[in-house]
Amino acid sequence: MRKILTGLYIIFVLSGATLAHSKLVDIKRFVNCAVGTEVDDATKVKSPRLICLGKSDNLRNRAVVILACTREVFATILQAGIQSHTAETIDVTYRFDKEKPSTELWSYTNNRAVNLIEGVHHRFAESIVKAKKLVFEVGKEAGSVNLTGSADAVTEYKKRCSALERSIK
Repeated sequence: MRKILTGLYIIFVLSGATLAHSKLVDIKRFVNCAVGTEVDDATKVKSPRLICLGKSDNLRNRAVVILACTREVFATILQAGIQSHTAETIDVTYRFDKEKPSTELWSYTNNRAVNLIEGVHHRFAESIVKAKKLVFEVGKEAGSVNLTGSADAVTEYKKRCSALERSIK
């Protein structure tokens, strides 16, 4: 039953803030991560997504890291718990394994911290492959994600982004 709930949660998070006229297709699971492609029904525009989930007994408070790409933008998204934050920006602190923590101001929408800087996206993609763990804080909520075995998920995600003529370093 827990695997079914986790699978449904992955689909929910992968579809994220998708519009009613889009669907998620070709979902592949990899250890703690999954890759799917959102397709807009009207325009057929594709948006690959990589998601890695942290462990939690409560699915609503689960830590989540999402990478998404389109032809126009790369997005890095972090979610940790449910917050009552109402501002459009939020402080995000993150570190991979034992690296020095980075603190940045990210956009904040739909209970998620969002960064559209391409260099941050590429750094996350590279670090997800190399690191065993991501620890982060979004505002006052903390999260951690076990990244062991995520290299295949990143490879699949990069392949899908490359099909959009968007390469990830």
